[in-house]
Amino acid sequence: MVFTVPQEIAAIAYQNKAAVYDILFQATAETLQAIAADPKHLGADIGFIAILHTWGQNLLHHPHLHCVVPGGGLAPDHSCWIACRPGFFLPVRAITPVPASVPRAIEACL
Repeated sequence: MVFTVPQEIAAIAYQNKAAVYDILFQATAETLQAIAADPKHLGADIGFIAILHTWGQNLLHHPHLHCVVPGGGLAPDHSCWIACRPGFFLPVRAITPVPASVPRAIEACL
C-alpha cells in the first residue's frame, strides 16, 4: 500500500522535510488504523511498517510511504485474530480521500 502527497505539498516537503514527513507518517497511521478499526471494513486493531521514499523512478523529488500491512488484525479486545477478506486488505475507496488533518497540519508548519 502506498501513500503519497500532492505535488504542491512535495514542494513544501523539499524545504521542510522533518515537519512534512512527520505529518505524512502520522496521517498514514491515523488513516490505516481508523479505517481498519471500523467494523464495516475490518473491525480490528492493526500494525504496519511504513518506509519513506523521497524520490520517484524518474529521480525527481516525490515523497511517499510504502506500507507493509498484515492481512488482518487483532479483535478490539485482543482475544483473537480477524483476517481480512480474500484478495484485499482495505477498500481503496475508503483510503483514497486525503485526511482533513493533513492540509491543516501542513498550514500550521508554514
